Amino acid sequence: MSTYHVSPNGHLDAAGTESDPWRSLERVSRAELQPGDSVLLQAGATFPGQIDWSNRLTAVGDPNNPVTLGSYGNGRATIASGPASGLLYHGPGGLTVRDLLFRGNPPAFGVSGIDCSGPPGCRNLRFERVEVCGYSKAGINIEAGQQGDVQGVVVDHVHLHHNANGLHAANVVGLTVRDSDGSFNDWPDPNADGDLTWGGYGFVAY
Repeated sequence: MSTYHVSPNGHLDAAGTESDPWRSLERVSRAELQPGDSVLLQAGATFPGQIDWSNRLTAVGDPNNPVTLGSYGNGRATIASGPASGLLYHGPGGLTVRDLLFRGNPPAFGVSGIDCSGPPGCRNLRFERVEVCGYSKAGINIEAGQQGDVQGVVVDHVHLHHNANGLHAANVVGLTVRDSDGSFNDWPDPNADGDLTWGGYGFVAY
């Protein structure tokens, strides 16, 4: 198991150690991770862009030995994804996201801060001490692939606000929510005149 560090003071060809960190989310997106690895962003720093693990973890994901995405140092790092999702993950499960702030900027229409989907049998997704705001689908979106369920999702000490919906969980079996809130979640309808909004749910699961 390896731990990789990311800092605005790093560079693309770095080793990923705390003393020689990577610099960008693009480098994180193309990392060749193995089960049990951790990717930690420098607390207090803001990282523009998106982490795209929509294909990267498909082969190496292990629900029993998760990859961790989080922060190191005091506090938490910010992923400022603009109009895109902050994290895309489409894999078999085994993912922990902790101690991060995901921030989108309008018009981030139809996207979620953290967007996770998986094939049948996807399991063990954990979100701990995460804040997500500014997304027009959901703060966290979890959806199963065709003819299957996502199994074993934990949302713990998560703050989801100023999104269309806080948490959207479709075809999830075994969802646990602890000490979390979804507040001020609604979104202007771009097809409506006036102040009509859509969404507005803190937690939606079915």
